[in-house]
Amino acid sequence: MAVILLLAILGQTADAKPEVTTATSYYLIGNSLTWDTSPSRLSGDVQWHVDCGKSLPYIFKNPEEPCVRISTVWPKALKEKQYDFLSIQPHYGSTIEQDVQSSKSG
Repeated sequence: MAVILLLAILGQTADAKPEVTTATSYYLIGNSLTWDTSPSRLSGDVQWHVDCGKSLPYIFKNPEEPCVRISTVWPKALKEKQYDFLSIQPHYGSTIEQDVQSSKSG
């Protein structure tokens, strides 16, 4: 009798619903250095747009054919989904100001 009472107090009834957890989502935009971090090894829902040897201004202006073919191009990814974390990696060939401006326009 005490066990049944204790289970009822703890909310462990027969019709209790399990807690639903959602995987943390990540989206990474960058060049081969982004790819070198092995984004597919992150746990959770992970997608990326990787264009090797390209700066952020280039990536944002030319999203059609990233070097990593299994990329989800950024216009599609950011239009269709909200992510918990967004990583944008700069590359030489642009200034910080250009990188920031590119990411705002994307």
